[in-house]
Amino acid sequence: QGLSSSTTLVQLHAGCNCIGDSGVMALSAVLLRNPTLTSLNLRDNRFTAVGLQALGSVLAGAECQISDLQLKGNPMGQEECMLLSRALRGNHSLQVLELLSTGLRASEVTLLAEGLAANPLIHAVNVNNNQISDEGVVALMKVLEANTAVSTLGLRSNGIGPLGAAAISRALELNSGLTGVDLGSNQIGSEGAGALSQALSGKARLTSLDLHCNEIQEAGVCALGHALLGNTTLVHLDISSNFCRNPGASVWAEMLAKNSTLLRLMLTDSEISEEGGSAMLSGLKQNT
Repeated sequence: QGLSSSTTLVQLHAGCNCIGDSGVMALSAVLLRNPTLTSLNLRDNRFTAVGLQALGSVLAGAECQISDLQLKGNPMGQEECMLLSRALRGNHSLQVLELLSTGLRASEVTLLAEGLAANPLIHAVNVNNNQISDEGVVALMKVLEANTAVSTLGLRSNGIGPLGAAAISRALELNSGLTGVDLGSNQIGSEGAGALSQALSGKARLTSLDLHCNEIQEAGVCALGHALLGNTTLVHLDISSNFCRNPGASVWAEMLAKNSTLLRLMLTDSEISEEGGSAMLSGLKQNT
């Protein structure tokens, strides 16, 4: 009742409750009559396709103003993703979509990608902590090769390997709008790091890249370092918990001496000894 009479409420954070399908349906009925809300957080509320169908009607409504939608922790199977994808096609307000820890797999992401392809406004998509794998990333990147609206992409902890990294590299070369990618806690390895290095030394316009804990060996770390010798856009890079070691540190020392764009470099737990640290310090001293 309170929400139905409010004409000023613009943010509603109702995460970590148990409103379920009935609660989402009731809320959606209110929002259809009173579309002032711009930010909606329904994290961890145990609703399914029944509730999402009602919420989809709100999102596809002509008067919808919701720009930030957070659905973390609610199960997103094929039926749910089909409903959300359909809503995205008709939506004209959403800019941020958060789907962390929703059980997404490759088949579900493929359905979502269809909705993203038809939505020119969403600029941030977060699907961290799911199981989309290389197959799901390939489907998503095919859309992002042409969709220049999406600038920030969260793909952390998704079982992504070298094939997925190669697909991301291709998208980065073709889409200069994509500027932030979180690939932390995957398994891209040195092969995947090499693919991303090609984009970093090419047409990619990334400003932030997170590759922590990705099983990247010395060869991959060195490839990334060489790529940044001529890169003028990347500001933040996290390659912590990989295997930089001293050979990698030597390459980074050279990069640090020449690259004046990179502002934050994370190398925690990289097996760098005193020798490698000294080389990097020497490179920093030359960076003015």
